[in-house]
Amino acid sequence: MLNAPNPCTPSHGSVTRSYRRLDTWLAHGLSPDTTPDQLAANIFFCEVDPNGAPHCIKQPDGSTSLPFTAALQGPGVLRLSVPGLQEGRKYRVRVQANAGVKDGYGQGLQVSREQYLHSSVAPPCRHGRPFA
Repeated sequence: MLNAPNPCTPSHGSVTRSYRRLDTWLAHGLSPDTTPDQLAANIFFCEVDPNGAPHCIKQPDGSTSLPFTAALQGPGVLRLSVPGLQEGRKYRVRVQANAGVKDGYGQGLQVSREQYLHSSVAPPCRHGRPFA
């Protein structure tokens, strides 16, 4: 371990790690006739205005929704890959209701909304060295 790379140096790469995947628990899974793409069509990501305004920031294409892909990782886990996520910024995830998108018990998709801060995943560093 004497020559172990310092995870706090830019050359190691961990200062600028990019984890842009979110695993979402699907309590009842999806019905056999509902695809992950059908579910994803009802999910919207946006960056929240850092000045506290209630609206979302517009993207370069003029929309407010960040593009993402969705894939099942198992019967009850949906992985959302959102390339536009950046550490230290606030995001809102909104799910719109859709009676045609069913869970494993045949219940329609219900409305939901959550806001969160996308935290850094880099190791804590002080003066260029990791600390515990």
